[in-house]
Amino acid sequence: MIKSRRQWMFPQRLRNVGTAALVSGGVVLAGALMGGCSSQSTPDGSAAQQPGSAAVVVATSTAPKAPEAGKLPLPPGPSDLNLKCTNQYDYAGDVRDNAEINGIGYTSHTCPPVKSSAPKETKAPKAPKSGKLPLPPGPSDLNLRCTNQYDYAGDVRDNAEINGIGYTSHTCPPVKKSAPKAPEDGALPAPPGPSDLNLKCTNQYDYAGDVRDNAEINGIGYTSHTCPPVKTS
Repeated sequence: MIKSRRQWMFPQRLRNVGTAALVSGGVVLAGALMGGCSSQSTPDGSAAQQPGSAAVVVATSTAPKAPEAGKLPLPPGPSDLNLKCTNQYDYAGDVRDNAEINGIGYTSHTCPPVKSSAPKETKAPKAPKSGKLPLPPGPSDLNLRCTNQYDYAGDVRDNAEINGIGYTSHTCPPVKKSAPKAPEDGALPAPPGPSDLNLKCTNQYDYAGDVRDNAEINGIGYTSHTCPPVKTS
């Protein structure tokens, strides 16, 4: 058998090796080309995502921003645990510190209403018209003076004294006129009897022979509004 020139120059063994090398090189080249199409390196060495490839998204969460100043609504309302109540609602005028307010919101999940200690303003009642005032005594309205609530015409005290009694005792006192003269000796009736607060019991009734001193007798009359009977033993 006469070998062809090709067979003579390239024996069968060499041809088999050459074919295998070509096949291996083609596979490597194809892999390199496919790898180059699927990803490219960025300057910092990380792989850049190419169109058509699967993307991996990493979710990140950020705390919501506090509302701008001057635009906060008034509490109460639901509490966002990512924000303090004092950053969600307007607590101007609240008597509590921020820590207390925010603590309530954190534990109850509700931001509390504003707490203000200032009482609501109340208008003082108007004084009755002149000539229509009732006669004292009577309860005192602390928004008005006794002399503007009752008719103290003929009272021997000045207004400051009358109003001071009403302010401290919460009762406007009766009119105090000039003290009447005590009856002449021997003309006093025998007790008991009603007590005139402008006179002592011992000046209204005859307590001759009473074993108590005048202070005790008059004290009973002042507190009970009745002068007691004579006590002889």
